[in-house]
Amino acid sequence: GRRGAPPHDDTSVQGRWHFARYTSNIAVPLNVSGWGSIDFDGRGAGTFEESNNQEGATFGPINPLFTYEVFDDGRIGLLLGPGNLLVGSIVEGGQVMLAAGSNVPGEPPSMYVFVREAAGMSDADFAGDYQMLGFGHESGTNAYWSITAGTIADGAGTNSFIGMRNEDGTTTTTGFDGVFSAISPNGLVTFTNGGGDTYLGAISQDASVVVGAGTTNAGGEPAIFLFLK
Repeated sequence: GRRGAPPHDDTSVQGRWHFARYTSNIAVPLNVSGWGSIDFDGRGAGTFEESNNQEGATFGPINPLFTYEVFDDGRIGLLLGPGNLLVGSIVEGGQVMLAAGSNVPGEPPSMYVFVREAAGMSDADFAGDYQMLGFGHESGTNAYWSITAGTIADGAGTNSFIGMRNEDGTTTTTGFDGVFSAISPNGLVTFTNGGGDTYLGAISQDASVVVGAGTTNAGGEPAIFLFLK
């Protein structure tokens, strides 16, 4: 994401955002996908609410405090609990933030996508051509997979895609597949796949970025998805 031009400070991110994240805790081992909301107070602190999927078991929500700092050039640091220090930046336009970490030695690797809460959104906003990226873990077989696929969103909640899947180094075509979506006025997006698994995420105000994580239902595998217009 292209970083927004200066100046920036802690007030640049003030307000509510929604996020999706993926973490691989290699010490356990344990793969975790998470989704929720985060409120920046404009003064370097705030609260966030997260639910997560830990290898098919769902937990949350939890409501820990956090601290953050925004630098003039648009970089941001977030301390989301002990040891979970993320580094990232505000993307040009101020609607999306990307962050990863932790940069604390010994802590698990994570990636986060934050989307500023929108207003006046509906299914009609998720329309047109997108590129989808996905990553997840099949707990039963201990297999990691990624997907890259071209996606057509019809603006009525049906999103069709075809692309490539890589599962532990073996690549296949996805075949013609799809996922259903429902968008709330504040930009929250609920995804449902053909098997009935659900994911929760958000769409940016300009509809250029859509993100989701889950599954929010127990028994589904942890995964994160990103759609770029």
